[in-house]
Amino acid sequence: MPRENICHFIPQEKQPDDLCVINFVLETTQQVFSALKTEAVYKMHYFSTGHGFLHTPGKIIPVSMGDIFFSFPGEAFALETTAQSEYFYISFLGARGSKIMQQLGIDRNNCISRSHGGLKTFWQNSAEMITPLSGLVAESVLLFTFSHLAATEREHRGLQKGQPWAQAKKYLDDHFTDHRLCLRTMGEHLGYHPKYLSAVFKQHVGMGVAEYLNSLRIQHGCNLMAQGFTSIGDISAQSGFSDAQYFSKVFKKVIGVTPGQYIKEHK
Repeated sequence: MPRENICHFIPQEKQPDDLCVINFVLETTQQVFSALKTEAVYKMHYFSTGHGFLHTPGKIIPVSMGDIFFSFPGEAFALETTAQSEYFYISFLGARGSKIMQQLGIDRNNCISRSHGGLKTFWQNSAEMITPLSGLVAESVLLFTFSHLAATEREHRGLQKGQPWAQAKKYLDDHFTDHRLCLRTMGEHLGYHPKYLSAVFKQHVGMGVAEYLNSLRIQHGCNLMAQGFTSIGDISAQSGFSDAQYFSKVFKKVIGVTPGQYIKEHK
């Protein structure tokens, strides 16, 4: 049975330069993309179930369970979700919140952090609390998640130094549009046996090299479509696929519709 939405509106008693939490929401209703919108608040979103797409000017970014992403005052965006998706968001304002995001390097070009599935129970239990201190609960969730992001980033930087899986991820991020790129050629370039590289990559990233590479390429294809490209052959070639039919097959598997249908729906 589908769960109902939860929404806590927080009375404002603080000064505008402090951290002012406005509401804490669990959204269970499917979001259908129609147009970008702007809001007057910051939002920290936590995607807890399913998957969807974050639309911003010129970009379409896949989001899925465990992802944290931010939207900003005056910045156009829209969220598109599947029927079974659920996500939370906390709206806030104030100089303190802006300063925290600045310290963490969170901005319009760096607004998504992946793979935080361990926070799901914490967000869910907090949202379901019925208390006169809802503002304190929401602020605690917001600050704890900021702290979690800071700790995760420090750990990530430490792990990345010299780690084969991190080298592989960076190489894929930098070269995914090359249709000749594969596990074998990447292993030769980095100096690791392909089987070893495949195993450590999946252990740390949570998906195989081919799956990760296809996700990068399909995301790039979506971004090209958002920019007005309509030729499937051109889109597939610029996204790193040497075969337009294979691109269409992978696209439908990842997105759920064919490239032609996606272009028509989002034109």
